[in-house]
Amino acid sequence: MTFLRTALMALLIVGLASCSGGYGGGSVLGVSAQGHWMQYITITGDPNGEIGPSGGYISQNGTSLNGVDQRGTLIGTLFTITTNENDLTGPVDSVGTLSGDTASGTFVMQQGVPPIVGTFRMTRFMPVGTMVANGTVGGGTVNINATDTFCERHYTDVALTQLDAVVVKYRGRTSNFDLDISASGLQVGTLVVGTDIFVDVEYETDAAENSSFGLTGTLDITQFDATGIAGTFNINLAGGGSVSGSFSCPINPGVLSIDAYYP
Repeated sequence: MTFLRTALMALLIVGLASCSGGYGGGSVLGVSAQGHWMQYITITGDPNGEIGPSGGYISQNGTSLNGVDQRGTLIGTLFTITTNENDLTGPVDSVGTLSGDTASGTFVMQQGVPPIVGTFRMTRFMPVGTMVANGTVGGGTVNINATDTFCERHYTDVALTQLDAVVVKYRGRTSNFDLDISASGLQVGTLVVGTDIFVDVEYETDAAENSSFGLTGTLDITQFDATGIAGTFNINLAGGGSVSGSFSCPINPGVLSIDAYYP
């Protein structure tokens, strides 16, 4: 079930990154789904209860919501989105209602029989982190220079005391990029990838999803404390290619911090 929880957090709504660009407004004046969102999900029958949040981006053009592996519409305050992820056997269909800076709804994940169903809720946020990333991940060419990056701190317990990973995320109009850093060994200093620290890298576009773990390289952490994380990276990937760059993500609990429960 862990894979399915993780997949749902990434795929339902907030992974959405527009391929069409531009906001043209919904069918009701002033109603907009565009922006960054934090999403929480509850899988029906899952004893772990609500999990998340996972952060991401929605872009809107008129009534259309178009993104990486995702297509949807916003009619009035009602939105529908279908996700067709490369590594899943079936689509995820989401239906929800938008109300200002919040949204909620239901989802059906056609992954096996019977399908997985549940509910989600979302709240807007405004990330101000920076990221520069260049290189190749698998067959994908990475070229990112962003000022709306954010980080998520992933915990394995609902009390948020057992930190498992810190994930630096970029959600753009045509691509998604994740730098998933293990909590074990994470500290200020120059860390050797594969020895001192473990890093997974994921780069996704409409055409393909490319992910790999860091085989060699360095992660130079210049800040890791209650107010943020920052550093530079130069990572050679097991799946081919390499990526290098920098990031700086302020942490402001309740505003810019995403502390997520991932059992």
